[in-house]
Amino acid sequence: MLDEAPADLVDLVGYLQDVTSDRLALDLVVVTAYEVAGHRILVPQLIEPDRSQLTAELAGTSKPTTASEIVRGSDAFAATIEPVPTDQQATLRRLLEWARELERDGLASLYTSIGKGRWVLNPRLPGQSRGMVSIWNDKGPYLSPYRSVFDQEAPTTLAKLDAAAPNEIGRGNYIKAEYDESLLTLLRDAYLEAKDRRA
Repeated sequence: MLDEAPADLVDLVGYLQDVTSDRLALDLVVVTAYEVAGHRILVPQLIEPDRSQLTAELAGTSKPTTASEIVRGSDAFAATIEPVPTDQQATLRRLLEWARELERDGLASLYTSIGKGRWVLNPRLPGQSRGMVSIWNDKGPYLSPYRSVFDQEAPTTLAKLDAAAPNEIGRGNYIKAEYDESLLTLLRDAYLEAKDRRA
């Protein structure tokens, strides 16, 4: 446990997990102290390494060479849908609306990462800097799951996802199954389970 997580340390953890194909499990936890009603409380937060390089490679693209800018909300992501080929726009809009519904229902906070030629919408778990999936617009829609977050936050729903879409909820991959209502409902259920587990 640490009181801060330097970027180099987070990158090192991600690298070690990547080169061992997640056989080496490392949890980087940052603890912050707060004063509440005269009592000192410690709040842990799991820090997840950025897996977008591996995800981009698996999607047949590469990570931007310039640093990404992260902005609060989904408007920046929504603005990128119009230039995408017409046959890809409906799926991107469906994924965007799904994420916005998560936020409206208090299940996620939306952040957009803006890179060179690609944008990532991250529905983060409330109070955390990680989410269970990322929605990519890289000249088309890609949905990337983070299995370690599912394992920790929504194991019951993860088992249902594994049964409904075998081998789709991995680490650093993108989901190849159709992004239909049944899949999006199960992914929403995972966010609901995470919220219920913390209640």
